[in-house]
Amino acid sequence: MDQNKTEAFYNRSLERALQILNAFGSERKPLTLAQLSESLGLSKATVLRLCSTLVKYGFLKQDPESRHYALGLKLFELGSIVLSSLSLREVASRYLTQLQVRLGKTVFLGILAEDELLYMDKREDAGMGISFTSNIGRRRPPYWGMLGPVLMAYLPDDEVDRLLKEHPLVRITKKSYVDNGAFKEWLREIRRQGYVVEDETALESIG
Repeated sequence: MDQNKTEAFYNRSLERALQILNAFGSERKPLTLAQLSESLGLSKATVLRLCSTLVKYGFLKQDPESRHYALGLKLFELGSIVLSSLSLREVASRYLTQLQVRLGKTVFLGILAEDELLYMDKREDAGMGISFTSNIGRRRPPYWGMLGPVLMAYLPDDEVDRLLKEHPLVRITKKSYVDNGAFKEWLREIRRQGYVVEDETALESIG
């Protein structure tokens, strides 16, 4: 389909509705009409009209007292359908379970998608007493935690450079890598040994 035909089928209202849904980040904080309007650069009247439609169909919910908006259960239902249809997750499911039982530790399944680390599945140790905040479906910078560097370690150097340009290294702990050269050398070490030993360099948030 050429560009003219694509533009003919382009729906501005649908785009704005999707922008509203995307305005709710991983923090899951409810937002007011004014906050959505300011964030998206749209008039309150336009945002109100779109939000009312999204509430009607369950994609958003609104607290009757505070009037704050939050993501609705319809997205959870659709997300569950997507997760159940992902062949990688299905294939890896029993191996994740076996690995968790064997190690007695929390294990993750993740991929690099759209230049970010995407958590696909996990198995937690019920007796651990603490839980990782990296939940299924959550996105992180590609270098995040221990899983991100393992995945990046097997990428070509030019791809690593591109990812680091898109997502510059940020200090997570006092031992985090913030120099690209040192980080890439660490990736080469990971590739040689085939695993990461956490030494407060890639510590994930725990809560």
